[in-house]
Amino acid sequence: MRKPKDKASVENSVSTAYTRLYAPLRNQVFHSLAEVNAGLRQQLREHQNRDFQNREGTRLSCFTEHELPLLRPLPTAPFLLKKTVSAKVQKNYHVMLGECKNFYSVPFQHVGDQAAVVYSRDTVEVFVGPDRVATHSRLPAGARYHYQTDAAHLPRKHEEWLKTEGYDAAYFRSWGRKIGPATEWAIGQILLTKIHEPQSYRSCLGTLALAKEYGDDRLENAAIRCQTAGKATYTMLRNILAKGLDQQAEQNDLFTPPEHDNIRGPAAYQ
Repeated sequence: MRKPKDKASVENSVSTAYTRLYAPLRNQVFHSLAEVNAGLRQQLREHQNRDFQNREGTRLSCFTEHELPLLRPLPTAPFLLKKTVSAKVQKNYHVMLGECKNFYSVPFQHVGDQAAVVYSRDTVEVFVGPDRVATHSRLPAGARYHYQTDAAHLPRKHEEWLKTEGYDAAYFRSWGRKIGPATEWAIGQILLTKIHEPQSYRSCLGTLALAKEYGDDRLENAAIRCQTAGKATYTMLRNILAKGLDQQAEQNDLFTPPEHDNIRGPAAYQ
């Protein structure tokens, strides 16, 4: 069991401070905190310049000769606290920083590896074993479910990467605008379905394939039908077109039953 070794010297220093700083001032009357501090500074100077009893020099001379030359200037930047958490590199080449729920990219070779994420207010560093494999500027405070991606971390020959190469949100919105305003709106909704926008490009490409399969007019009608629901996804558009719902008139009155021989009217109950 370990025991403190400096406890006695620390307690002795406290006793010395009371004896040489506070005791000489015990009979003086002070009228402000500034006067108290001035009195303590004077006693402190006398204490530091008092000769040692059993060796040469004073406390001030020892500090000036041995300690002062070793001191370095204080850092100009404030000290930043760093935290460390463990995270697994996901299949999309990112690790999640759980505190703010944001994602930071890692070289694709480390997919599946357990990583240590060291982060401060300004930076995020990712270590796999002893190696630092990624460094990012931390996303601004308040950001949630955002991605910080370094293109150098992504595999150039990856199938999904090749499919999205050359596409962006502006391309898909422009293509939707050519078909009609409802389709442009639907494309905007699809782009919002994924946390990381490029992950929605496959659904946009699928919507493009629907236009080729069913025609622009039918896709625009399907998008109009989605507008009434206030939401649009690739799956919704595909199901509407596959079932031919875009070619049917919508039933706006949901409370009046349609005319049908098997439905009895009020006269049946008189």
